[in-house]
Amino acid sequence: LYMRKHRYALNPGLIGWKTFLFTLIYGIWQSIMLPILILVFNIAMFAHVDINEYLALLVVQYIIYLIYALLLYGLFMYMVSERKVQDFKALLFMPLYPFYGLCMRMATVFFTLNELVRRGHEESNMAPWWVLARGKRF
Repeated sequence: LYMRKHRYALNPGLIGWKTFLFTLIYGIWQSIMLPILILVFNIAMFAHVDINEYLALLVVQYIIYLIYALLLYGLFMYMVSERKVQDFKALLFMPLYPFYGLCMRMATVFFTLNELVRRGHEESNMAPWWVLARGKRF
C-alpha cells in the first residue's frame, strides 16, 4: 500500500541515503521479500528432497531462529530491561518464538499478496467511507 501511494517518497535525494538504505533493507527486504523467500524455499525443499532431509532442514531453521531470538533477548536484557527479574521469566517461552516468527512471516506473505492482488485495504472497517465506496468488492 505504501509503495502504491507514496513511491515518490522512496527517493534518496528526498529522504537521505541512510534512511533510503534502511527503508530498502528493513522495509522491503526484511518485511516483504524475506517472508516470500522463506515460503518458496520451504515449498521447494519439501518438493525436491527426501522427507528426512526436509525435517533436518526444519530443525536447522528452528535452531538458527532460536539462536537469533536468544541473542536479541540477551541484548534486550542487557541494554533495555529495567525489570530484569520479571523479564527473565519470558525466557521460558523462548523455545516457542521460532514457531511464532514463522507463523508471522507466513501471515505477512498472505497479507502482502492480498494487498497486491485484491487491494485488501479497501475491505477494512477502519477505512474511511470514501475508500469503501469506491472499493472493489470480491
